[in-house]
Amino acid sequence: MGQIYINEDIIGKAIRNSFRRFLNKTDLTDGVHEVTSGEDFEKYKNNIWRILQRSYKPLGGFKSYTSANEMAGRISMAILCVKEGRIVACAIYRDDLGGQKLNGCGTVDGSLQSKELLRSVIKDDIENLQKYHWVEVSPPLERWFKEEGGNPIPSKMAANLLHKSKSKIAEVGDGIHYTRQIGKDGDIATKAIYGFNSESTYNKVMSKLEEYTGFKYYKDFKEYANSLPEISEEVEYRANHPNKEVAMAMEVVIQIGNLWDDGYRELSRKMKTSLVDAIKILKKCSTPSGQIKSLIRNGEYYYRNMEVLECHSANASDFILYPIYH
Repeated sequence: MGQIYINEDIIGKAIRNSFRRFLNKTDLTDGVHEVTSGEDFEKYKNNIWRILQRSYKPLGGFKSYTSANEMAGRISMAILCVKEGRIVACAIYRDDLGGQKLNGCGTVDGSLQSKELLRSVIKDDIENLQKYHWVEVSPPLERWFKEEGGNPIPSKMAANLLHKSKSKIAEVGDGIHYTRQIGKDGDIATKAIYGFNSESTYNKVMSKLEEYTGFKYYKDFKEYANSLPEISEEVEYRANHPNKEVAMAMEVVIQIGNLWDDGYRELSRKMKTSLVDAIKILKKCSTPSGQIKSLIRNGEYYYRNMEVLECHSANASDFILYPIYH
């Protein structure tokens, strides 16, 4: 009878796989589940966090949130893929910029089966336009959107959709890609946007397509994008809401969210006062949209978790983009 040799690497891998299977056990039935409640986010946050940490490790780590608790407090939806009683893939979304913006996804083990489940989630996002799921992507996730026939957005619209200053978005020149700084360290990343966050965005893309891209028909632009900088400090905020005061309040929360995403955890006293006022205005809306409800939730999160700047701190007001009234 032949001998079987087992080295430390094989043993270590077996232990890690067993530990991972144990940690990601769930009471959910096998299949794809969409969860939207804070209670469920709390329940599954550690499973999701482990998956995202593992998946983004080759890219320098998952940087959208600093902890599982922050993630659970700020996301609006999670899609969980369950196989044999454990969560093997997930995608998380935020809705404070309109629609449902995918801002993290991954698999528990990188296996083909887990990736196919995650790919099915992306395919569903692409094919069901009126879900208004969208994403800002960079490689390698962009490749998946291209392979599944994703719906690209002209790069000229990136600043408005992300509520970023046009001076901070540099178009690459191909009509879809752009570069911008990511995080507090100011790393430069190449990005593209896929998917529509609202009916108005869809209509704008279709009506201005030739002006923005040179293509007369969207199907031609889509085929082109899937087979492959005027500077202004003004942020376009008026499209947020018909009521100018509400539109401004929405933008205040969005811009403080941009600060948070860039790694800042402090606000000036004036900014914190503006945040409080913005939340009050949004709470007075008689029929608040899903985006407004999300901005209230996130605004309250920022209020609880962002300190007032001390004298020795950097002036974060240098980094927030205040909308300009006309």
